[in-house]
Amino acid sequence: DALEAGPLQSPATVRMEGLGNSLPPGRKEVDIPNTRICSFQDRRYTDYMIRICKGDHVWTVGRRFREFYQFRKEIASLARGELPRFPARHIFGSLHPDVVAERRVGLRNWLHALMEIDNSALERSIQDFLDPGRERLGCAPVTDDEPASEAPSDVEPSAGEWKKRYDRAEDDLKRALQEKDEEIHRLQREQEEIEAALEEKENQISSLLMRLEEESAEVTARTGQVTYLRGLLDDAHTPTKGKEGKLVEKAAAASEEIVAKNERIGILEREKKAIRKELDRVTATLQENSSGNEGGNIEDLREQLLTANESLKEKDAEIRRLTQRGRSSSAPAQPKDLIPCIQSFKVRGMREVGHELHFEGEYRNCTEATCRFQWARCLGDDHFFNIDGAVHSTYTPSADDYFNVLRVTCTPMGPNNQEGPPCFAELGRIELDEGMEAAVEEILKREKAHFEVTIRGSGEGRSITLTKDKVKVQDSNSTLEKQKYGEPVQIDLDPAESTYFTLLMGNMPLNLVTKSARERNTLAIGIRQMALRIRERTTTPRKGGRSAGHLGNLKKSMTEENMTLLRSPSARRSKDPI
Repeated sequence: DALEAGPLQSPATVRMEGLGNSLPPGRKEVDIPNTRICSFQDRRYTDYMIRICKGDHVWTVGRRFREFYQFRKEIASLARGELPRFPARHIFGSLHPDVVAERRVGLRNWLHALMEIDNSALERSIQDFLDPGRERLGCAPVTDDEPASEAPSDVEPSAGEWKKRYDRAEDDLKRALQEKDEEIHRLQREQEEIEAALEEKENQISSLLMRLEEESAEVTARTGQVTYLRGLLDDAHTPTKGKEGKLVEKAAAASEEIVAKNERIGILEREKKAIRKELDRVTATLQENSSGNEGGNIEDLREQLLTANESLKEKDAEIRRLTQRGRSSSAPAQPKDLIPCIQSFKVRGMREVGHELHFEGEYRNCTEATCRFQWARCLGDDHFFNIDGAVHSTYTPSADDYFNVLRVTCTPMGPNNQEGPPCFAELGRIELDEGMEAAVEEILKREKAHFEVTIRGSGEGRSITLTKDKVKVQDSNSTLEKQKYGEPVQIDLDPAESTYFTLLMGNMPLNLVTKSARERNTLAIGIRQMALRIRERTTTPRKGGRSAGHLGNLKKSMTEENMTLLRSPSARRSKDPI
């Protein structure tokens, strides 16, 4: 091949005849016609065979890509701003045929452009680089049956030369590590962006679901008003002359109007359910994209969320118009003996554990003190069960209400114990405030927590320690009881006292008291979440994404079967649903 273009002489012969102080310029004198694969210390590399012509003399030297790269660094100070573009480096795949071919052409063009620069110091450096006697590091020794790029040398490298070799190898390793670190940082930034986008979508979906729940409560309220007016019509006698006849006629007209509005609200409610299904589908798609680290469908999902949001706004506006018309319409004058009722009722307060809720409304022919109240929680399948002792207009959710839906029923009672139509107000799921959620997250993260309690009645001090797999009750000297989460471990909250609770470990009940209601709720939720995580780990294989103990992921695992096993015995007491 290209090696046959002229007589091939050994490097020693070339040196004997004299290389001269300069290399004739021009692209025809230097070429890289071929390459060879060499091995040194069990590592393979590519030698780029440089063919040099000087008069009638032709010789070939081999140089590795790292030697070209090191040479480029050496001459960088000789020709600032004049050096041609150097071929790109490849951390992996340097022996691939396509990479070798691309480098061979790039290195040849780089040498040609380098030799066109008019710089005497640069010419001397090029001459030294192409000298067959140039010392090479990290290359295989020369053999007699293949072209050699360096002449044999009996001189042992000096300590300084060994130091240079070490420094070059260390620089190469640092550059490779730095490039890998930059790639890792880039991937981490992309992952953080995807997680931030996913969290934003989850917040939007939560806001839409909360709005749907509020509108459902408003529909329930309107249904109560319709029931009340229908009761008036059933109890009314045949219209007579005077005010009573006019009152019945006005009540009939008002009833027909509210029935029509109620039918329209029912249609809107069905449309909301369809939108809820669409939101559930979008949520599932977001979770799949998050587990696979795929951000390509984020924009499509955003468009779907915006469309659902616009539809909800339209439904909200129409329901708001119907509600305003109902409130602005003039109500007929009511006689003193009219059945008591409540209008424009609602529940004020934060839907969070430990925050008080208050039922409010416009009491007609009754007062808040004379009305009967009952709070209930939903334990699944839309069945509500009464909460013991929750019979006032105010109620403070406890750990038993966490992630459950609450409903309050108010039955208006007149001065003569005359009972009016009951009204219902349904709330969304009860959540945790930021402080309590952070405390529970810390328990799940550390898999350890410590609580100071006292025995009810005697006041003796005890401590409860939550570990990775068990609950321990201790005094100042030793461990009194311990039980694994997988075995019967239950915590029963006293509905009458906000700090009292009973810890059931096997067949041994412990009646204990915490320092505050907030501490009792944190302890109860912590025990139940740790038990739920143990249950999930034993029944569900772990998938990619967030940690299996993350509070957000545990919420998704709160199925009716799981939560029934973890709730307080008083909350699971058998009762007829409302």
